[in-house]
Amino acid sequence: MIKNFIYLNIGLFIILWVSSCNFNSMNSEMVFNKVVSETTKTLEKKYKMSAVGIGGSEVRNKIASVSISFSRYQGPITKENGRKMIIYCLEAYISAVNENEQLKPYLNNFTFTHENFDIVIINYQENGQRLKDPDIKVFANYANKIHFKTEDPLDSYNYKTNESEPYLEALTIVKKDTLLNVAN
Repeated sequence: MIKNFIYLNIGLFIILWVSSCNFNSMNSEMVFNKVVSETTKTLEKKYKMSAVGIGGSEVRNKIASVSISFSRYQGPITKENGRKMIIYCLEAYISAVNENEQLKPYLNNFTFTHENFDIVIINYQENGQRLKDPDIKVFANYANKIHFKTEDPLDSYNYKTNESEPYLEALTIVKKDTLLNVAN
């Protein structure tokens, strides 16, 4: 009898523990997915691109990072405009996450920064054809840098160029350019 009582209590403890872990994880995912989804829809519309992948990571059941990939079928874009686009996308996600009070308890570190986001925008011709060097195919943010990549015309599995600049340098360039355009 005592043995059955102990097993029952252990079983109940495990069920309650597992269900509480799942509830917290599900709740954080629901809130986070809503914020990311709303921001993604806004960016898709603004830049005429489509999200093709969204993922992330957790540390100790808290959201640690987010990865988002977009495809953009609008033809070539200059390095300057691509830099602006990736910076604006990052800033939109950072603001959306940090301004949402419901998310704070679920974030591994508060405040989220560009280091918590990996964003990749892959550009194509309007007709779906791949962009080849010298046109920039990939604009990305990862490893604390903004990356610009062109596809090798002779080998579509490799990049011909792979340039990068520190995120803070890119942010400074975009802000300076924005201030110059406002002044003119």
